[in-house]
Amino acid sequence: MVTIHLLSDSLGETADAVARAVAAQFPPGAFRLERLPKVDSAEQLREMVASHCGEHCIFFYTLIEEHLLAEMRQLVSEGRVRGVDILGPGIELLAGVTNLEPRGQAGAIRQA
Repeated sequence: MVTIHLLSDSLGETADAVARAVAAQFPPGAFRLERLPKVDSAEQLREMVASHCGEHCIFFYTLIEEHLLAEMRQLVSEGRVRGVDILGPGIELLAGVTNLEPRGQAGAIRQA
């Protein structure tokens, strides 16, 4: 069984929902989801990645805090982990189309 790690600076609910939808496209029981919520520093992020990186080292991440997002993107670009940025592309698209500045607030969905 392959573990998909769900890394978030909030609760990880969005990453969990997306990972479940993706995993549902494969045979039942092929994947295990593990939430790693409330990441609040680059050091903690690196420690979590290092301690949870196994054979496949897969992360779905929903990081809003810019310094955390930059750190995770760096780890992915260096090839240390395989990762999917769940929120980044959508935020960048909407900001580009509307010229609005994103709030950059973790957990904002629960405050909307």
